[in-house]
Amino acid sequence: IIINQEKFFPLLLTPYVLDYSSYSAKHALGPQELKFTLTNLSEEDINLRVAEFPTEIMDIEFPDKLKAGETFEGMAKIRKEYHKKELATSVTLEVNESEMFRMTIPIWRRISRDLWYQLDLPEDSR
Repeated sequence: IIINQEKFFPLLLTPYVLDYSSYSAKHALGPQELKFTLTNLSEEDINLRVAEFPTEIMDIEFPDKLKAGETFEGMAKIRKEYHKKELATSVTLEVNESEMFRMTIPIWRRISRDLWYQLDLPEDSR
């Protein structure tokens, strides 16, 4: 996992990880949707294609192209049947067609053990 996003130049993803974790009953099971931004930091347009994506777990969209300097604001939504489950997955984008590289975006949700018992979650949710 590359934590330093400069390695992904010319793209900047904020936040770098789509984290749906929850550690207290106050926040129940955390957010079911998260906003993110993807910014093209270069002076050239960038083509994007979703290469791998957990379609059964969530809905997320990316543009086909990001113009130079453009920022895309997106939303990643967890499907209802996964609201009470821990997650560890990712979305992989293929960037450009000439000098293609892949960018993998981690997606996870951790639920604290105390919260498991407070909410009486089933064993198969872990």
